[in-house]
Amino acid sequence: MKKLKSKEGSLYMVFMKGFILLFLVIVGLAGILYGVNYFLPRRVVVMPKSYDIADYTNILEEEKYDRVPVTKTFGKTGYLEILDENAKVIYDSRGKTNKKYHKDSLRYISEIYPDVYYGVQRIGSGYQLKKSGYLIFQYRWNDESEQYLSGTALLDSKRNVIYSNINLGKKQLTKDEIRYLIESNDGEDVSGNILQKFPFTTLDGETRTALIHTESVGMQLGKIYSKIFFISLLVFVLAVIVTILLMDLYIVNKVRRPLADLEHAIARFREGERSPIVDYSGPREVTTVIDAFNQLEEKLVEAEEKQQALRNQKQQMLSGISHDLKTPITVIRGYVDAIRDGLVPPEDRDRYLAIIEERVDTMTNLISSLSDFSMLEHPDFAYTMTEGNLAEYLREYIAGRYQELNIQGYSMEADIPEENIRTAFDHHQLNRVWENIISNSVKYTPKGTTLFVRLMKSADGKNIIIHIGDNGPGIPEQMKSVLLDPFVVAEPSRSNGQGTGLGLSVAQRIVEAHGGAISILNEKETALAVSEFTGSRGTHGLFYRIVLPVKKGSRE
Repeated sequence: MKKLKSKEGSLYMVFMKGFILLFLVIVGLAGILYGVNYFLPRRVVVMPKSYDIADYTNILEEEKYDRVPVTKTFGKTGYLEILDENAKVIYDSRGKTNKKYHKDSLRYISEIYPDVYYGVQRIGSGYQLKKSGYLIFQYRWNDESEQYLSGTALLDSKRNVIYSNINLGKKQLTKDEIRYLIESNDGEDVSGNILQKFPFTTLDGETRTALIHTESVGMQLGKIYSKIFFISLLVFVLAVIVTILLMDLYIVNKVRRPLADLEHAIARFREGERSPIVDYSGPREVTTVIDAFNQLEEKLVEAEEKQQALRNQKQQMLSGISHDLKTPITVIRGYVDAIRDGLVPPEDRDRYLAIIEERVDTMTNLISSLSDFSMLEHPDFAYTMTEGNLAEYLREYIAGRYQELNIQGYSMEADIPEENIRTAFDHHQLNRVWENIISNSVKYTPKGTTLFVRLMKSADGKNIIIHIGDNGPGIPEQMKSVLLDPFVVAEPSRSNGQGTGLGLSVAQRIVEAHGGAISILNEKETALAVSEFTGSRGTHGLFYRIVLPVKKGSRE
């Protein structure tokens, strides 16, 4: 079972991570709230579009003032006033008409698209002033639509004109006129109001002036800022408190959870259950202890599994030997007794002796296979590895077996490249691998079966892959996983009652001793392998895959 382990560093690092994370959360939260305070008001605020009043000129000329979308155009706090030729308010979108204007003062209110633009700056003493006053700048646009300063005027604290090279129309300005200059030209006054005018003529030829009052973006932002700031402050304080509590739980959980897992695992271990701690994380000091426990448990489980496998293998081997020896011995004993007791006619004695000899040969083969298997398992057994051309070596073996197989009623197809594929191998022992596999196919398949052999290099050139198989009746899929085990013989569909069940186990030991692996192809892979040789889709057969590493050794 795959363990999912995550180390969190030392206990010190766990605490440091907790505090750092807390700091980052606080900073991140502060940044988010700052962003909310900065960007949200700008998305909520409606930008006044006083210049859009020109789009409603026809409505104004028809004197249908209530059809002008004031809120949509000038904002929630904006409103529209209509003045007659005497500067008297004849319409107010708020429903009020008691506000008064002076006709001469309207000149100081900037138009929507002005030709002249004024800037007003309040100044202190100096500039020929004993007290504070006003400095007025007049700007115009040239033919290239570039703004330039066309004149200035200096007013004292009572708004008397001290100096001017622009036409203000009078020697002293009223407070309202100064406010008009500020609201309509500087963009807004201290109250955040913006005032602009739009003169037009009705269909009856009467002169009218539309005064557009809007609230500046800055004023709208200020109102929203004050509300959002209070809410943000409250959210920030609550979030910090919640974060501190969560970090406390995080730190406690990082230490307590792995220790609880370890405690439960030890209890299970004491009761005989072998299950490692699969998913765990925590400080290095704790995970080191869990790692040691898991390693101890894994080694114990491996030792128990090996011991049980050895017991099973030993029992299987004893059972197999007992069965395979008992059968021929019983036959031999019966036939010997029959001959000795005179129950066998003289003319049948040679046939009985032939059967006894056949059973003796079976016992001899079994003892020989058992000896080979035992020899390969012995730790002192040494392989003689010499470097050679494995393709040529296999080709020579196939050539030597071809005529013999043909006489026995079997055919063989081989696909072995002509290139020099070199690796280090034990020539004698590897020959036993080919022999055992092919002999196994001949032994458990009917005559007329075709045997196949293919050798090729892997795509990366690091391994040599050999396929050996047949298009015989095959074996059940569930048996392929145990076919290489000792004393396992084929199913009745492939068996003719012969064999010890050790040949393939011997082949497996030899291949593994070469650093390789041997396996049995599944049904789909077998069908594909047969079709690659025969050109038609096969449905039966048994194929072995042998993978040997390319490595160097002493020369032949």
